[in-house]
Amino acid sequence: MGNEKNSHEERLRTVRARSAGRATIQHSMSEHEKQTARDAKYSENRMPIIHHRGPLRLPSLRIVLGTAAVVFVIASAIASNAISGEVRKAGSKAKQVIASYASFKDAVDAGDVAAANKASASMTADADSLKSLTQGSLWPFVSILPVAGNDAHAAQELSSAAQLLSHDIVEPFMKVAQKEKSVQILSSGKVNLELLSGTLDTLSDNQTKISDTKKQLSALVSTGDSDFAKAAQHAQKAFDELDLRSKRAHKLAPHAATILGSQETRNYLVVIQDNDQVRSLGGAPLSKSILTVSNGSLVLQPFSHDDSLSAPLSGDKLLKTSAAEDELVGDTLSSQPSQITSIPNPSRAAELLAQSYENQTGNHVDGVILLDPYVVQNLLAITGDVTLDDETILDSKNFAEYVLKELAQNIGPWEQGKKIEDVCNASVGPLFEKLDSIDTAKLTKTLRASVKQHRLFLWLADTEEEKLVSDLGFAGIDDNDKKSPVLGVYINEKSNGRISWYLHAKTEIGEASQESDGSVSYQVTTTLTNTIDMPTLYELWSSAGGFVVLGNASAGRRSDADMMLQLYLLASEGVLISDVNAKSKSQTANGLSFTHEPMEWDGRKLENCAVQLDYGETVTITYKLICPADAGKPTLRQTPSVHADEN
Repeated sequence: MGNEKNSHEERLRTVRARSAGRATIQHSMSEHEKQTARDAKYSENRMPIIHHRGPLRLPSLRIVLGTAAVVFVIASAIASNAISGEVRKAGSKAKQVIASYASFKDAVDAGDVAAANKASASMTADADSLKSLTQGSLWPFVSILPVAGNDAHAAQELSSAAQLLSHDIVEPFMKVAQKEKSVQILSSGKVNLELLSGTLDTLSDNQTKISDTKKQLSALVSTGDSDFAKAAQHAQKAFDELDLRSKRAHKLAPHAATILGSQETRNYLVVIQDNDQVRSLGGAPLSKSILTVSNGSLVLQPFSHDDSLSAPLSGDKLLKTSAAEDELVGDTLSSQPSQITSIPNPSRAAELLAQSYENQTGNHVDGVILLDPYVVQNLLAITGDVTLDDETILDSKNFAEYVLKELAQNIGPWEQGKKIEDVCNASVGPLFEKLDSIDTAKLTKTLRASVKQHRLFLWLADTEEEKLVSDLGFAGIDDNDKKSPVLGVYINEKSNGRISWYLHAKTEIGEASQESDGSVSYQVTTTLTNTIDMPTLYELWSSAGGFVVLGNASAGRRSDADMMLQLYLLASEGVLISDVNAKSKSQTANGLSFTHEPMEWDGRKLENCAVQLDYGETVTITYKLICPADAGKPTLRQTPSVHADEN
């Protein structure tokens, strides 16, 4: 019974508990009761925030963090403004360095040692100041703050460039200049070898640094009107120029002093060509001189119009020509110096000119300088006008026409030689006397332009020195690059007159066409015109120099005005010439006189064409160049015209 009673009581308690649970579910607590329960539970479980002033609530923490952020922003702004100020100072200093360098160059061009020294000192001070700015205590933060932008990077690059320019290039130059008491490499008919060698060595030694700096500067933003943009523009230009000069200096440094007679006196044959007697390289020899160089001193002997480069040779004075040269030019080449420049190779022609001079005079020459009247005319733009004894004024516009046309037509044949001597001595001779007043930059630019126009060549007898001349581009030899082919159109006049003033020649290379075998072809047109008409012919017949102009009444000439031309069409290695044709448009009834013969010359294809041009006649020659598939469009090299505007 007792156990049953206990079991009954337990069941009653269970029922009451379930009833109480249902009541709890059915009758929810009020909002106040719920909040009280949550607060009680939070108080039991929360972690206290300990501070030296006692526990803090979360709203107070947010205030502290917000205040710290504001302080950081303010500090960043202050730092940014400070760095911006440093960057602006650096921009100003970079601009000053460039301005000092420009002043230095002007002083050197003017030959002012004191001004050059002052500009050099200013540039060094500004460069060092720029370096100090870019290495200041704030500069490490530049890379993490966007406020400085590209200017900060430009400041560092310009600082490095300024250090190189001032300490490694200008300072060494000025040390030698102060010792020599001159900043002019060319002065009073002399090359200052100490200053030249020092400059070449400095540029050569710093070639790699200059090249690297050029690359770094080229990546800078150089647009806009900011100090950095302007400084970057000028610095890029300066290092472009220095990079080119340092590469040349690296080649020149070992040889320049020797070429200029530092070890022994050098003698160079100077030959002015006569474009009026057109030859492959320009013209037959017109006048010659000897340039003597000893320890930098330059002395040009008087020009002479004698027969040493034109009179026939015989016996042991005959030239040592090759079978290929005799086949191309004619087997009389070895005895006819006037035909030497018909060879379409400037170095070989110069070598034979030296041989001809030595055979006839017994005097050795160390090289040959080959130029034409247009080179002299361009030099007059630098040296100034020339007044002849008869009050004729020759300048940078009329010199070539006077020599090639006026003298030929208006001076008798026996007086022409003496007159040509006088003109050459009056115009070329003073060039060396005026070296101290010549702008060397303009002189270099003029000479390089003449080389590019194929009017000026230099050949040296020493093998290594000749390689240097070739590397520098003064030898006038085309690169035999199969991917950059060259078409040579070389013109020679065979009537022995000075008639080429009336010859006009033009060559045009058409667009590319694909051949069936994958090669690329170009249609080429060479047009030759004899501009003499009947009134001009009558005028020449009656002129004092008419016989000299019109030349010999040799066999085969159809009239006194008939031009006897030998035309060489010379292709680069790997390029073919095909489909050669010609047609004539003439005022006479003579018809076309044209033949051509395919040949090999120095491993290249050549078409040897014989063309006659009577007065008023135009002959148009068409042919095809076939180039390898991977080659570019051929460039043209044509005999320099007697008319400057045709080249």
